[in-house]
Amino acid sequence: MEILKQKLLEAGLVKESGVLQVDHFLKQQSDVVLLDKLADEFAARYVSKGVTKVVTVEVAGIAVATLTAAKLGVPMVYATRARQGSAGEHLLAAKLETPNSTLSADLVVPREYLSPADRVLVIDDFLAQGSTLFALIDLVNASGAVLVGCGVMVEKVFCGGGDEVRARGVRLESLAKILEMSPEEGIIFED
Repeated sequence: MEILKQKLLEAGLVKESGVLQVDHFLKQQSDVVLLDKLADEFAARYVSKGVTKVVTVEVAGIAVATLTAAKLGVPMVYATRARQGSAGEHLLAAKLETPNSTLSADLVVPREYLSPADRVLVIDDFLAQGSTLFALIDLVNASGAVLVGCGVMVEKVFCGGGDEVRARGVRLESLAKILEMSPEEGIIFED
């Protein structure tokens, strides 16, 4: 999506650590006009799939997931992080394996929020190795709901998570795909 790519080129900051800093327009401070256009795109790509719920994870995915859900006319559900193994019977839980952290966590949602009658669209902000997206997919599967697909604002293709998601047969729509990035060279997108 060209408007997102342009914003990433103009305002994104590639750090030496390999992090793409977008806090000032996609995360803690949000460009709501941009997010609204991203939500339009997600909704257009999935409107024919009979989505009944949009699912995301706290915190960064909530804004675009909420806007997408509103455009589809369905509820938005967000998963929260909990200490691994601490989820009670009233919660659906999926293990979140984060490669950059030594902390173990689960993603959880109340059981009554997702059911086998649901057709779920998972939305997230970034996809790198895929740990968060896989945990969200596991939550949807644990509920018995149908996963219609996933949408991410930015996919870091060079990290491989998108390939793994697609290899599992999951439809994945990425609005901007980054092939490589560095502080010296900036961001290079897949066409």
